[in-house]
Amino acid sequence: MGDSNAMQSVLDGTNTNPDISLTQTIIGDDTTGMYNPLSTTTHSVSYAYSMTLFGISVTKYEVSVRYKVSGSKITSILDKDGYVVHNYNPEVQTSLGSVSAWISNNDAFAEARFTYGIGPFQGLSVQLGNCFLEVEGNYKGHVVDTAYWEES
Repeated sequence: MGDSNAMQSVLDGTNTNPDISLTQTIIGDDTTGMYNPLSTTTHSVSYAYSMTLFGISVTKYEVSVRYKVSGSKITSILDKDGYVVHNYNPEVQTSLGSVSAWISNNDAFAEARFTYGIGPFQGLSVQLGNCFLEVEGNYKGHVVDTAYWEES
């Protein structure tokens, strides 16, 4: 779990160890209410992404967006959030860099950027890059699409 080279190999796609992997989960698909074309309601969708080692989640990120729907039209973004759910790797320092949300083609989007680096403490680490999570939800409160990518 403390091997920073192993984490970097997973992030850059060169990992050959089957015990180290990345997993993704749609954790919020708001289907609690029936769709009513005449009502105004709110929905939220969330997406989480984890790095696992021997089947145990070592680092986990999450992004979510809450939005208002009038009839079948998304009218506004009410809230957005991105956070590090947990990071149990003491050699990796990671934190939320930014989070944004928008409406496009009647879908609500949220994107979170997380920084990650190698080092003992947040201020004393060498930044290796950024990872991004994105979630897209429709007017019915369903997750339409998700994405995860890295940039060095």
